[in-house]
Amino acid sequence: MQPWKRIHTEDPIVEELQDNAEPLMKQIENAFILDGVLIKNETIGTAPVVINHGLERAPLGFIVVRRRGNQQVWDLQDDNKDPTKTLVLISGGDVEIDLWVF
Repeated sequence: MQPWKRIHTEDPIVEELQDNAEPLMKQIENAFILDGVLIKNETIGTAPVVINHGLERAPLGFIVVRRRGNQQVWDLQDDNKDPTKTLVLISGGDVEIDLWVF
């Protein structure tokens, strides 16, 4: 998400609009869960799976948004050697998932 940026103008209506919008836009920027990436069709199993998340920072968390089977999924981030680039997941059995990493 790109940060809120005001444009400088001499138009008082545009300035008033920006004044009113800025607090809301700052709240949206601070909603950390929106700063994420959707990863689709990953197969997770009983061996650790390393997923490149592309956030360029360590993720704060993840949400499984679609699970094509009845398996739990959890992370092994405490042992991850490169959390700024990857997410390490494991499951009780093979399952294909989509996840939101934020």
